[in-house]
Amino acid sequence: MNRPVDDETSASSGQPGPPVKLIALVAVAALAVVFVFQNRERHRIDFLFFEINTRTWTALATALVLGVLLDRLFISWWRRSRSRRNER
Repeated sequence: MNRPVDDETSASSGQPGPPVKLIALVAVAALAVVFVFQNRERHRIDFLFFEINTRTWTALATALVLGVLLDRLFISWWRRSRSRRNER
């Protein structure tokens, strides 16, 4: 009787193998820590009439979060617009 082999078991012994997702999570966390330590210097950021003196990694993380939020807002608007168009 043949059993399907999933990603978390070893094909030869049937024992649990290395948790691939956990290894990937640890690798990404390690890269994030290295990124933060390499980008600790401060820079002046000017936006409209705001001026802030912040660390590089904080400014980049803020820009990333704002970009993700804008993407989610645009996608929800787009889907709503398409569903309205399809209802007509």
